[in-house]
Amino acid sequence: MRQILEYSNEPVTISLLSDHKLVEVNAAFLKRTGYTRKEVIGRSSFELGLWVDESVYRKIGRASCRERV
Repeated sequence: MRQILEYSNEPVTISLLSDHKLVEVNAAFLKRTGYTRKEVIGRSSFELGLWVDESVYRKIGRASCRERV
């Protein structure tokens, strides 16, 4: 998994299912968004303004939780 993060040219994030807080992001994510690692870790992508529509954000979060079970 570490290699996927390090070598992917596409933005990759890992977040907690419980509150959607980011715990890891790759360099492609930082480059694309312009954020620093310090600015994003511990915050959700919605808090960072990466989602325009909160209902879509919540829907994806619920779907992720269902898939986990």
